[in-house]
Formats: sequence, structure tokens, C-alpha cells
Amino acid sequence: MNWGLRVESEKLRVGMLPMIKAFISILVLLICTKETAAKCATGALSVWPENTTILAGSFFMIEGYGELQDVVKKLGKEFKISLVSGYDTVPCFQTGFYKGQFELDQIFLTPQKDLKVGNEYKFHSPKLAQWFEIQDNRKLFLWQDFSKIWKIKVGKDKNVPVWSKPPLFLKGTFLEAGCGPEANAIFSFSATDNSPILIKTLVRRAASGSEVIYYLQAIQDHISVGNAMCSGAFDFRWGKNDFEVEFTLVDASGNETPWKGPPIKFQSPYKSGN
Repeated sequence: MNWGLRVESEKLRVGMLPMIKAFISILVLLICTKETAAKCATGALSVWPENTTILAGSFFMIEGYGELQDVVKKLGKEFKISLVSGYDTVPCFQTGFYKGQFELDQIFLTPQKDLKVGNEYKFHSPKLAQWFEIQDNRKLFLWQDFSKIWKIKVGKDKNVPVWSKPPLFLKGTFLEAGCGPEANAIFSFSATDNSPILIKTLVRRAASGSEVIYYLQAIQDHISVGNAMCSGAFDFRWGKNDFEVEFTLVDASGNETPWKGPPIKFQSPYKSGN
């Protein structure tokens, strides 16, 4: 046996290991990035309230991302939409539209009349269903994700939501991700109400005074103001400057409670992120 040749072969194998590992890492990164980019290239719809049991008199919010932003704008207008329970059909009108700064829009839908207590309702929109049938091969969105069912319970919420603690700026976060950076200003959140709560969020650019309004949902005890990898209500790339924000609690019955303190000042997460 040629021991010298065997030793040289082993040295060559060992020497190539770092190169092989590096190649595998790059390959995995490319595959993951491609999959992530594919997710970012399509679109989705989400509906609110998330609760499956709601009070009569609630309004509804639908949010559209990516290629479905234009579809969301049409709901309650060109695309008629109703809440249906058996033989009870209640048309819904679009009563609010808010445009996010990064691939995200939202509308508010208000039923023409109160929904019947005890009934279970879901959205019905023939034109929207037809649109998805045409686009089915593109796998934009699973129709069943939109077919949420709400059961209506007795009573109406006439009480305004209550801030338990003042909202405070906690930190800025910045993360380079597969399709782009995630940048958020994180604020504390503590409030109570008998109905689900949205947070009307007004962000003002200190230098110009320009404003953007969007309705956010709190995640546990935090409000994230900014954008994720593929979309977001607020895009701080348009100016690494100082900002201020004003919050107003809005429950599903339309009751509102603004935070009465001064606007909360913060820096762009691109400047202050950690």
C-alpha cells in the first residue's frame, strides 16, 4: 500500500472540508432566500376581529398584502360583499381605507344593519371568489383562510376602551432579512375593553410634518410600528430622521379613546435599531 499517497489524499480531503462546508452554506442560503422571496412575491388577505364570537354592532377590517392590495380596495364597492348566515344576507359597505407605506392596505367594512344574535356569519363576495378562481394557478392565497365564521352574542359595547398604562417607547429594532430589512419602533401597550381593540396609529415626520395613519393590532403587550420583511404599515426608509407617534384605542364597536399625553418622540429604527 502506498502510505505516502494515502497521507496526501487525507490532507487534500481535510483541506477541502472548509470549502465544502462553505459551498453547502451558500447553497442553503440561496434556497431559503428563493423560497422567502417567493412568499414575498404573492399576496394575502387577513380579517379582523380575530375572535370567533363578537357583539352585534361590530365593524370589520380586511387587510391586503402585495398583489391583493388592489382587490382589497374594491371590497364593498366594485366587489360587493355581504355577511351571510343561512337566509340572512347583510350587505357591507366600505367605510374606511388606509394605505400602508410598504405593500399593505386595509379597509373597514360596516354591515348595513345589525347582525342577528345567535347566528353565525361569514363573508360572501361572488366577484372576489371569481377573481380567486381565475388566479388559482398562482397560489396567491387559500380561500378558506378568508372564510372566517363569527357567532354573534347578545349585547352591545357602549363603553370606551381604557388605557391601563401610558404607551411608552421601548426600543428600535433593525434586522437584515431575506427579502429586505425589518425595522420597527416598539412601544408598550396596556389597555382593556369588552371588545377586540385596534390601535389607530398616526406617525408624523418631525422635519416635514407629513403624517401617515394606519390601524395596528397589539402583539401581547407591545405595539410594533414599522415593517416586517415583506410588508408593513410604516416604512422608515423614506427618511432616517426623528418621528413622533400618537395612539388612539378603537374597539370593534367603534368606541374610541385617544392617549391624551403629548406625542411620543422616537428616532427611525434605521438610526436607533439595535
